[in-house]
Amino acid sequence: MKKIVFAVASLFACVAGCNAIIGTRDLYLGDAGASDAGSNVDAIATKDGGDGAVSTCKEGDPSLQTDKANCGRCGHDCLGGDCAAGVCKPVRISAESRVFGLALLDDKVYFTGNGSQSIYRMKKDGTEATKIAASSTPWGIAVDKDAVYWVNNTFGAGADAGASAGALFECKLSGGCGPNGTYLAEASDPIDVAVSGNRLYFSENSGVSVTAYTKGGGTQSIASVGSPFKLATDGTHVYYLSGAANLNRVPVAGGTVEPVGGAPGDLIGGGVFVGNGRVFWTSMSTTAAGTVRSASTATITDQTAYPNDGVQPFCITADAKNVYWGTLGAKDTTTGAVYSCPITGCTKPTVLMSDLDRVEDVEVDDTGIYVALYTGGVFRLAKP
Repeated sequence: MKKIVFAVASLFACVAGCNAIIGTRDLYLGDAGASDAGSNVDAIATKDGGDGAVSTCKEGDPSLQTDKANCGRCGHDCLGGDCAAGVCKPVRISAESRVFGLALLDDKVYFTGNGSQSIYRMKKDGTEATKIAASSTPWGIAVDKDAVYWVNNTFGAGADAGASAGALFECKLSGGCGPNGTYLAEASDPIDVAVSGNRLYFSENSGVSVTAYTKGGGTQSIASVGSPFKLATDGTHVYYLSGAANLNRVPVAGGTVEPVGGAPGDLIGGGVFVGNGRVFWTSMSTTAAGTVRSASTATITDQTAYPNDGVQPFCITADAKNVYWGTLGAKDTTTGAVYSCPITGCTKPTVLMSDLDRVEDVEVDDTGIYVALYTGGVFRLAKP
């Protein structure tokens, strides 16, 4: 096994239960910064969710402190979570362990259950959970209008894993797949996968390659690099972490590798997300808090650093206004957390969730934040 595998393994060697689940400590939501949306409106009409009757919500009413449909302000739904002191609490929508990857499409969540060696789909409220396929050691996952895609890393695979270990798979959204998914291509210790158009991109950690797979075709190495880890694409470039969490990019057709860089850490690991004209990434460190940054995809020199209060920032995503990241926390502790900050920058990040056992992935849609933990499952939290 390559040394990167042992580095990654060291991050996940211990399994400490999520304190929120075992009841020793509560999941904590910091002051998420109550929005002033609707504050200049005296009252709005809202459905009460019962017989369809319309009720009137008034800003400033004491019920806004506990009303799950109007939490903190009128119309702010907690998406199944409780409302306490005007702040939405997270709700667990899956109890799967070692969820290394999440992907969202329409009203569905897709995720890799490394603990149960399976790929799952469920509605965003946690209902209709379905096992899509068995998969020996699934890590990264992606989805588009055609299929869900995932990679199996050989780390931790048993001797009987066979072709299911070290490979790229898919399962069609319409038509499904076999019990173990549909095999697409061999991969050497793949970590992550991204999709754009008719191409898939995946990182081969032991194969020291960022590789492209054309749907219905074959594979092509587009960058030969040391220890590629997480990656993302905007259809023009593939952005990937390699070495000691250095961020690089390469044209989707291959060519000159361009360093993006920016305060790398000293551990191989971290997350990458690209959208709205910026690339976002994290880098981890054993001696410092680690770094969270973004850069313009047009220039890459226009960079923003975000203050990180957590240990080992690992996963990252963004919407049009905010960047969100999750941390693993200190070793052998449940000190992982989820943070947010405006994309333009902030002096101190907002703590959205804390006291977590290693945040493995975080994704967002228009109204919710979805969080995957090493132990403790998958949570949904309404955006503040």
